[in-house]
Amino acid sequence: MREYVRRNQDMAVGASFLFPRTRHGLWLRNQGLRAAPFLSRLSSRIDRNATALTIEDY
Repeated sequence: MREYVRRNQDMAVGASFLFPRTRHGLWLRNQGLRAAPFLSRLSSRIDRNATALTIEDY
């Protein structure tokens, strides 16, 4: 579980772009978020991290 949490927290380190300080920064952020689903490299990393957790059978 620790590895799962670490990997996903590491993704948030560079997330300061989510809080832009200018109108232009806000526009850039919105454009980037609209394009995110089309960027296979980004979406594959998110998918890989989101499914990295393996739950044991009890």
